[in-house]
Amino acid sequence: MSRPERFDRYMERVLYGPDGFYTSGRGIAGGGSGSDAGDFITSPEVGALFGRVIVNALDAWWDELGQPSSFRIIDAGTGPGTLLTSLQHAASNSDVRCSAVWELIGVDRAQSVDRAQSVGESQGLGESQTVRPADDSDLPDDLSNSVVIANELLDNLVFRIIERQPDGWAELFVKNGSEHLIALPASAIDLAGTPDPGLPSDHNPASSILDPDSEPPSDPDFAPNLLESEPGSVAAELPPDPELISAIALAADIEVGQRVPVLSAASDWVNDVMARGAERLLVFDYGMATTTDLAKRGGWLRTYRDHNRGDDPLLASGEWDITTDLAVDQLPTPTLAMTQVEWLTHWGIDALVEEGREYWQAHAAAPDVAAMRMRSRIREAEALTDPAGLGSWLALEYHR
Repeated sequence: MSRPERFDRYMERVLYGPDGFYTSGRGIAGGGSGSDAGDFITSPEVGALFGRVIVNALDAWWDELGQPSSFRIIDAGTGPGTLLTSLQHAASNSDVRCSAVWELIGVDRAQSVDRAQSVGESQGLGESQTVRPADDSDLPDDLSNSVVIANELLDNLVFRIIERQPDGWAELFVKNGSEHLIALPASAIDLAGTPDPGLPSDHNPASSILDPDSEPPSDPDFAPNLLESEPGSVAAELPPDPELISAIALAADIEVGQRVPVLSAASDWVNDVMARGAERLLVFDYGMATTTDLAKRGGWLRTYRDHNRGDDPLLASGEWDITTDLAVDQLPTPTLAMTQVEWLTHWGIDALVEEGREYWQAHAAAPDVAAMRMRSRIREAEALTDPAGLGSWLALEYHR
């Protein structure tokens, strides 16, 4: 009989391990049909408009930095490189001032060296636009004069899962392809270490408890008495686990039987990017403001394959993507937080759509490629700003 595997370890293995969903090449963003159909569509795959709006922000941020002679745009979790391509397309078809000095870099831990090279070639990326294989955290040590974009990346970083029990909390493990809930001992989730409730209202418990300089949390994979527990039993005493303490403090009001994700890996990733001196970190992802909101609404655990959505992360392991809605209160406090439609509106999507409509009307009698692209902005904008879809996604900015 196999030993129980903590859910985040399971997720790491089936997504990024040997023959995992991403490392095997099965998981890819995109539409279309046939072998290149992809498994899901994110905003860049809707069309070029998303990237065209982003370059408006990039130009403004470049100005704010004093128009430095080097300006790196890093697409973390770049996948097929669609976002980089749309940025490059925008620069070739409009006046994007920062493109004179920018370097576009795509990093993706799921890319093999050969596949990364193939992606770069297929997207027509030049010397200043590259895709390279890298761990999502394998970014340059110095990110000054850099903007990092994380489009639907944080939802894919591994997470733990905890469930409220009548007399405490349990954590989800996987054993023999089935769920294995193990009750957590009080010693591991002693809330005495949580922040003073008298702290400012904008204080984020996750960012303080998960301080990178603090002692690493206890690891249940090295606690045999926890791993050998039977479902429903309570393991022997363990040291306090900061990851669990933080999430439980934020989920104190959820009902028995409700579950929440523990987003410590996502929080750590954001902290790491900003600690390296990134001027801006721009996050687009699905989620809600609080951990309690996620628990009450439910449906936060998502799986995807062939553009179909599921909710069973144990089904056909390695053949489905596994993601979670974000809970913003588990992340470091962003400088700005809004919906995607609000962000796109702020950076001029309406003007771009109107420009496209006017161009199309002027060329509709004998449309050229440019006219077709301009007309496409109308359809793309509808999808990107859909309040029941991509428009409701979170847009978070972190400023240096």
